Amino acid sequence: MLIECVITLSILAVIVLLLSFEMRVLKTSSIKQYDQPLDWYICLQELESSDHRFKLKGVSRQQVNLESLNTGICYELQGRDRLYLSREHYGGYMLLFSGLRPGTVSFQKLSGGRVKINCERANGKKIEGIVKFAE
Repeated sequence: MLIECVITLSILAVIVLLLSFEMRVLKTSSIKQYDQPLDWYICLQELESSDHRFKLKGVSRQQVNLESLNTGICYELQGRDRLYLSREHYGGYMLLFSGLRPGTVSFQKLSGGRVKINCERANGKKIEGIVKFAE
C-alpha cells in the first residue's frame, strides 16, 4: 500500500514537472511571437549555425556573399518573395524563409561581421534581424 502511494506521488510529480516546463516554453515562444515571429527567429539561427560557420565576404543592398568555413563553398544570400541561399555561380537554392512581399528585402552591413536584414511579410508585418557571422 505504501509503495503504491509513493509510485503514484512520483508519477504525479513528473507530470507536474512536465506541465510546468511546457508552460515555460509556451510563455517564451509567446513573448518571441510579439517581438519577432518564431519562424523568422529560426531562420536567423540557421544563418548563425555552427553547422555552416558562414564568413561574411561582402554585402550589397540586394545580397550578402558568404563562405562556409566548414566546406569552403561560397554562397549568396538573396531575398525577393523569399529569403534563400544559392551557391555562387552554380544555381539552385536552399529556402530559408518564405512569404515575403517582393522588393522589401534589404541587407545592411554592420560592424563586427554583422548584417541587418529588413523585410516585410506578405501580410504587411515588418520584420528585421541582425545576424552575426563567423570572423
